[in-house]
Amino acid sequence: MTALNKAAEVPPVGRERFLQRIARLRRHEAKVKEKMSEAILFARVFEKIGISTEDLEDVRAKSTAYTRVVGRSFVESLARKNLSAMAQFSKCAHLTNAVDYRQKGRSIPMQAVASHSWQGTDSPPPPPPSAESVWLPPDTVFKDCHLHGEGIGDGVDWPWVSDDGTRGGSCDIVFNFQFVPDDTGIFTFTSSVMVGGLYYLVANDGPFDSKEASCSFGACLGVTQSLGKQVVIAPGITADKVEAYTPEVVLFSEDSQNICYGDVCFGWPILNTSLLLFAKLQADISVTVSANAWARGGGSLADLNLARPTGSIGCPGLSVS
Repeated sequence: MTALNKAAEVPPVGRERFLQRIARLRRHEAKVKEKMSEAILFARVFEKIGISTEDLEDVRAKSTAYTRVVGRSFVESLARKNLSAMAQFSKCAHLTNAVDYRQKGRSIPMQAVASHSWQGTDSPPPPPPSAESVWLPPDTVFKDCHLHGEGIGDGVDWPWVSDDGTRGGSCDIVFNFQFVPDDTGIFTFTSSVMVGGLYYLVANDGPFDSKEASCSFGACLGVTQSLGKQVVIAPGITADKVEAYTPEVVLFSEDSQNICYGDVCFGWPILNTSLLLFAKLQADISVTVSANAWARGGGSLADLNLARPTGSIGCPGLSVS
């Protein structure tokens, strides 16, 4: 090998160096004493390759500090961009067809769904022009949700631990409707939700820790009618209630162990389902938006802001036909 080639060699660092150091140990079965805990075994493996517990904690602490500095700087820079999802809300109000921005402009039919402009108020929108359907306005058109999570610890879930440092939350935003049919028959329920806002995720997964950040939201529609007693709904079949639910439509989802990103998120699905209802009994209909934001490991951040003035969750109403 020439001197030039020797000079060009770059010693392995970080994760590559770690994998090289434990390669010989991975080729041999570890000797485990009876009743030895996995935590002790894990520590002894690192001791054999020359990494003390103190060294390991020091590396993890520096990794967490670095992630926090980068995350704080990124969030500050994101705030200076003055992002908002209200432009998407306004677009939806004037389109003949809804647009799924997450799928790059794929058109969605607007059957039996009223479009309306966002005026910053909770006044119900006008019903769609259809004499064949019943239009039910929501109790309030717009609702808000803001979720935030800051992970703690090293985020490692092996050996199994009761707390892997995941922090954050989830929420269900529900728009409720009631409908009493005059006659027994099959009814179709159609609605829509506009969900938009801002999000950011920060995670820096290292060789000696585990970081992750994620956020998502989706929507579904459900119909339930309590019958008050056992009723024959089909030959040989009785029930005291009937119900139908659409599968949850995932409108937005982002998840990564190495990420530093944020932007506007938006989704507008059409939800519909049909169900046999019985006359003169109230049916309860719910349009539900489920949102989640979770961060694991020190320094990791997950923020999902679906709240005014930069975002919201809107439901124009429900059509029954």
